[in-house]
Amino acid sequence: MSSKTVNNISVNPIKDNFFLQTDQGVTISFSNREKFNIDPKLRVEKYNSNTKKWVPVKGLIDDESGLIAGGNEKTTYYFKYWFSGIGTYRIYFEFWNSSTRKKASSLTTSTFFIK
Repeated sequence: MSSKTVNNISVNPIKDNFFLQTDQGVTISFSNREKFNIDPKLRVEKYNSNTKKWVPVKGLIDDESGLIAGGNEKTTYYFKYWFSGIGTYRIYFEFWNSSTRKKASSLTTSTFFIK
């Protein structure tokens, strides 16, 4: 589990392994050190070990939870809606300035596992 940062915005899965039997979903911690609010969009990707490629599970979708300037947040993405079973995943995020509607940056989380 490692944090990734781009343009003063950090994302970090709170742990490396999430369990279908005990967790409700994947929780991501966010930190927005920008001076403006952020509207994130996300795409969940699953690693295909046969083709050695990341395959989108869900297309690019607006995340309903915004990131307040200077704020820290945690969001849980529920298994039944966002993920397709056991495997290796990452989440691609695009961060948009909520006032100008311009893309501020993008990144993918570190990989995590659903078991």
